[in-house]
Amino acid sequence: MNGRRGMGQGPWFVHLSLYGGEPVEQSRFLASAKKNRRILEAAARAGHSLVLVDTSCVPKGPDLAPELAPLAADGRLRRIRFPTFGSPSLARFLILPWLPVTLLRLHGALPRHRTVAGGQPVVFSFYNPLASETIPMMVARLLRPRAPRILFYDDALFARRKVDLRLRSLVDQLPWWLARKLPTDVFAVNERLLATMDQPPSRVCLLPCLVESDLDPPPPPPVEPLRLLYAGGLKAEKGIPLLLELAAALPPGVELHISGKGPMQAACAEAAASTPQLRFHGCLMEDAFSALQGRCAILISLHAEMDGVFPFKLIDALHRGMAVVSGPVCAPAWLTEADGIRIIPQEPFCQQPVAATLALLDPLVGFLRQRSAAQLAETRRRIDQHCSVSMLSDRLRLISHR
Repeated sequence: MNGRRGMGQGPWFVHLSLYGGEPVEQSRFLASAKKNRRILEAAARAGHSLVLVDTSCVPKGPDLAPELAPLAADGRLRRIRFPTFGSPSLARFLILPWLPVTLLRLHGALPRHRTVAGGQPVVFSFYNPLASETIPMMVARLLRPRAPRILFYDDALFARRKVDLRLRSLVDQLPWWLARKLPTDVFAVNERLLATMDQPPSRVCLLPCLVESDLDPPPPPPVEPLRLLYAGGLKAEKGIPLLLELAAALPPGVELHISGKGPMQAACAEAAASTPQLRFHGCLMEDAFSALQGRCAILISLHAEMDGVFPFKLIDALHRGMAVVSGPVCAPAWLTEADGIRIIPQEPFCQQPVAATLALLDPLVGFLRQRSAAQLAETRRRIDQHCSVSMLSDRLRLISHR
């Protein structure tokens, strides 16, 4: 960057995040990366040019996610990455002084006056309040006190109250205690996190996920043959052992498809080789995964109980017309059984989760067969109202024009 000439006249959306810029096969956390890509898409739709400050510190190739590559090719996205360093653990600490220097350089390069349309020249955005985001938030407050500072508060270490005295945990917590009043706007993944913020009600919003705003939404998936889907991390706490047990118990003609990556990949592949009802796809690119979703009627999510978190994948599946069977979660008030979601209560989930899941399949197939196009359109309308890329784009446009 060579001064203000290289960055144009804005408006600019400066987004700091651990995830999102990399292709799917390089992502460590698939849902978080997808949400970050859609945050950037929303900002681009709002008319912003983008600066993505990658705070991951993970050595990897220079490739961008396919969804972001066209923006970069058009000059509407610049990515800034921490220089490759041998030890990721040490890099997590070395990045902390590097980030203020990066913000200072951006301050000199980005425009300082309002746009022709009257918008702020720069909007800052931070995904989760880790030290690598909150320290730059404090610097942004000093350098550009009038610029909006948006926090997307999803799943930090302390978001689920897993606070300990490890050095890395303390390094993340202390800056947040100092910076918690600095966000001008907050989009939080659940109500509990929203309740911890002191911002005015008009400046906070529940945003459990982000779905694509489709002008021509896909048709609902077929129920014959009945295909079930799990997508996400392949870990014990995500319910993978229960899913493998479920696959072995499925009646003839019903299939369970698993897509994702994680420590239990080998176990899933081995089980698929010996279980006729199980299909294992590994980690799929976005287009291939979308095609798989279009063939599966019911999403199965047997996660261990989560404190206030409603997984991204559940809303995404409902938006696509699928039904959902989930372990105990706290659904948003605007989603009900009429939208196709069935949540297994705590007691049967603890005692017989596989039997409880099997008992819900026939009723859900009946629901999908009887659901009208108008009912599905209403479900999609409400999800779009609360969680769509278009909704966020509108909010970002309003924030930048205060």
